[in-house]
Amino acid sequence: MKIENFNPYIRFFIKVKSNKNYKSSLCAFDFRLFYIIKGTVLFKTENGNYRLSSSDIITIPPATQYKLDFEGADAEYYIVNFDFTYD
Repeated sequence: MKIENFNPYIRFFIKVKSNKNYKSSLCAFDFRLFYIIKGTVLFKTENGNYRLSSSDIITIPPATQYKLDFEGADAEYYIVNFDFTYD
């Protein structure tokens, strides 16, 4: 797909404030984008661990399991679920 043809369909958008560590894995059926506003979030995926902080972005592909861990105070971040189709 060429970048000029990129026209995602946003299914879900929310701002979250949390420091709850997830014991079980999470999984989305769309692409899931996280934009970190404040704090530090550790993403654990089958492909590795990623520590993100303010202004960092990560995209989790569909059907990828992941866990979230938080360091210290509440983190604030946006979650955007999107796909490339309207179906």
